[in-house]
Amino acid sequence: MDDPGLAEAIRRQEERLQRDPGSLAFAQLADLYRKAGRTREAVTLCREGLARYPHYTTARLILAKTLAVEGTLAEALAETSAILELAPKDVQAHRLAAELQRRLGRVDQAVIHLESALRLDPADRESRSLLALLRAAAPQGEDVSGLGRILADDTFATVAFGAKVRVVQPRSGKTMPPKFMGGPVPQVLPNQDRRQVLADWLTSAKNPFFAKSVVNRVWFHLTGRGIVDPVDDFRDSNPPANDELLNALAQDFIAHKFDLKQLIRVIL
Repeated sequence: MDDPGLAEAIRRQEERLQRDPGSLAFAQLADLYRKAGRTREAVTLCREGLARYPHYTTARLILAKTLAVEGTLAEALAETSAILELAPKDVQAHRLAAELQRRLGRVDQAVIHLESALRLDPADRESRSLLALLRAAAPQGEDVSGLGRILADDTFATVAFGAKVRVVQPRSGKTMPPKFMGGPVPQVLPNQDRRQVLADWLTSAKNPFFAKSVVNRVWFHLTGRGIVDPVDDFRDSNPPANDELLNALAQDFIAHKFDLKQLIRVIL
């Protein structure tokens, strides 16, 4: 195991459970197993514990998360349904159920769970953002599903970069020109490699994402923890530990033309 802190936490929790096998500590240990990638052990421990404490919703949620990691989505969904029967206002269960329904292709069911999560926690910006994508909000007279809403979004056109054939939007039938996500449609010459156009934009000062992402990753490698942590988890509901620091380093990185050696000197 690469994380000594996690290994130590598992050791302590195992000792605790050995001292008191009938305690509720099995759930915490199962969650640690899940985080360590020991999913089979986590599932077994949860099932054995839930046989004794069937109404322990925290353990059932951990079981559902672990089953989702293993890809057994239907089983995971069954566990979240059992939680919501016992505790209809369990926000975490609604969020997980929404994720599972979405992964199973049941967009409308995912919308229902996200709406429930937002009613219970109106400050949940991540669920609100996802709901805005999935909710069927078509003009009157059109039959557009939540999935249709996603496919109608112009960010779908990003797949056109690097494609050697026309990319057709599956709902409207329109040809989709290459488009930067959250940005404009670029001018691409007939014989120009669209991948080069994309690469130029990715490393452009006009791209708000690239510099911060690289800075955060370098910071992570030098210090062991990103300014945004986990290092790849950039989203509104996971803000940087120090937004001013991240912005300052990103601007300096851009000003020095993405010079990694200069960035490392500045950090150190």
